[in-house]
Amino acid sequence: METRLTDGVAKFVDHAIDSVVVLSRGAKKKQVRADISVHVGRDITVQGRHESDDAYTAFDSAAERVTKQLRRYKRRLRDHRNKDAGHEATAIRA
Repeated sequence: METRLTDGVAKFVDHAIDSVVVLSRGAKKKQVRADISVHVGRDITVQGRHESDDAYTAFDSAAERVTKQLRRYKRRLRDHRNKDAGHEATAIRA
């Protein structure tokens, strides 16, 4: 689990501050619930949760959710920076 989570987070973030994985019984006794919380930076926490019959499936789905959120976050940062750089270039030309 540690390797899977570390690899997924490392794709999008240079270094995460803290991460917590909790596996517990879900609402139904046969269900296993995986809660993942990754503290990425100042006031930035990404969370994923999934419930399944198998602990590995629950963890993989929750880790996939965290990775997806980090990918979207990095894309928003990149798009925002590119948009600001474009406005500065047009202001200099004028």
